[in-house]
Amino acid sequence: MKRAYLETNAISRAADEFISGQQLRNILRSRGFTPVIGFHTIYELAKTFLNESKGEVAKELFQIVVALEAEYCEESREILNQEFNHCFERNPINPFLDGCKKTDTLSEVRKLADGVFDDCARNFIEAREKNFRIDHPQISQNNIQDFAKNPPTNRLRTFEEVLAYYANDIPSMVIQIFGGKPSHEQAQGVFKLLEHYPAIRAAVRANMFLIYVQVVQKVVPATDKVDDHRHVIEASYCDAFITSDTQLLRNLKKINPCLEPVSWQTLR
Repeated sequence: MKRAYLETNAISRAADEFISGQQLRNILRSRGFTPVIGFHTIYELAKTFLNESKGEVAKELFQIVVALEAEYCEESREILNQEFNHCFERNPINPFLDGCKKTDTLSEVRKLADGVFDDCARNFIEAREKNFRIDHPQISQNNIQDFAKNPPTNRLRTFEEVLAYYANDIPSMVIQIFGGKPSHEQAQGVFKLLEHYPAIRAAVRANMFLIYVQVVQKVVPATDKVDDHRHVIEASYCDAFITSDTQLLRNLKKINPCLEPVSWQTLR
């Protein structure tokens, strides 16, 4: 069975179409997929509870998640750090939850499915949003400011041309992705082995895509693109990516060339 990451709106569409978690699991199995849920999907679904009028909707969403009996992948920051440590210390990469962390995550998801949105769940949302703002600029519009100050001398038309033009700047981007912590020597080492580390590669290509949008399409990248790309980084060790977002499907291969894009519409 191939692992298929379900982006947030795939769960929302299932709820809209009155498809239970068990029914969705059966649909996926018929296509040769086993479901995977990421922390960013949990976070986005949990935010539904913040609207007091949508408590029952949020509860239903998590009931679907529980019934899926999905695997859970690590959050993107953890996967990136595991890859970085593997590059230099050969520490193992475990992109999917197991042991106590999996047990604790399942416990929290079941609480949300029961409609229990407690301080622990609220703190999870607040901590994650703080992380987005401050602690871990994996993908950020700030990351393209230096590139925007020095526009390309060549006319670039495609994402591949942008990727090739800025290839020598990838080590600097690696340093940005890890919050300035790696040395230049370490960043060069990661760059040389980039194809062996799908999450770091996806983070680099996600930042390159923001540059592509600004340099080629002449528009400021929308904030929701950053959220979309966090999903793609989390899905780095999956085989397929399921969403109803046609624009994200169209751009998916630019961020992770190894992920199979699966449209919710064709899945149904």
